[in-house]
Amino acid sequence: MKNDPILFALAMLAVVACSAPVGESAEAPAELGYQVYTIRENLSDSSNIYAALGQTGEMGFTLAESFGWNPMDNKFLGISGASWKSMLHDHGQTSISGHYMPFELLGNEVKAIDTAIIPGMLDAAAAMGQHWVIVPWMMPEWRNEAGAAEVATFVNALGRQANARGMRAGYHNHDFEFLTAMADGRTMYDYLLAHCPRELVDFEMDLYWVSKAGHDPLTWFAQHPGRFVLWHVKDMDPIDSVLQVPVGQGQIDWLRIFAAREQAGMQHYFLEQDECQAGQTAMECLKASSEYGKAALQPAVAVKPE
Repeated sequence: MKNDPILFALAMLAVVACSAPVGESAEAPAELGYQVYTIRENLSDSSNIYAALGQTGEMGFTLAESFGWNPMDNKFLGISGASWKSMLHDHGQTSISGHYMPFELLGNEVKAIDTAIIPGMLDAAAAMGQHWVIVPWMMPEWRNEAGAAEVATFVNALGRQANARGMRAGYHNHDFEFLTAMADGRTMYDYLLAHCPRELVDFEMDLYWVSKAGHDPLTWFAQHPGRFVLWHVKDMDPIDSVLQVPVGQGQIDWLRIFAAREQAGMQHYFLEQDECQAGQTAMECLKASSEYGKAALQPAVAVKPE
């Protein structure tokens, strides 16, 4: 597997369920975006990737958030950032952000994360035309105060180097950050927000995982205005919160959340679905989400909040 960069990157990411100043929001409405991890089953080689991007372009997506970066070859699923940029361009899309996994966070030992990978990480992101470089996950052994401290140290170092290149570092959450208590009783998410200063790090809030953890995103927006510049938008089955459904078919009140986007600082959002239920393909799920996005979310972001 290690000799096949595509299979290796997919295996590495299979465990993953995958800046503007404060208060500043984009002048134009956010574009319709998606996280490419959603359609990973369609990305086995370059020809399939090209065809898949054609399908997502036809759905109306103009933004694609990448995954699958491999520090061993500095490519995404075995393909260079420049080639991805070209393929996306052919289908009316760009990539402004991507998920980047340091190997250490895939291990079962908390230790310092090697910052020597940062220049290559930023080079890969720049080749794809990305502005945000986001750390998206950590193994269970890292979900404690020592792990959070190492992650904060690395993300801050990433932020300093990204800022020097006119880019931004980011952190993407799941539910465990809200369920893990630090020594002072606060959550891991509190810890990361406190130890990753806004001048260095933006936060990409995955609204499904926040909701699944029993938290209200609007509470976090009010406590930390302007910090959540990117969003992941995916929906929760009306009956079983463990299951995900296409956006607009679940129990999350998206219009309520989008009405608070200015306080959150949201500039862009990405539709995503980690898993489809039996009988549905990833493309079918993404198409259903895109239809809701165009019908409800795009009109919502086109209206300036009061």
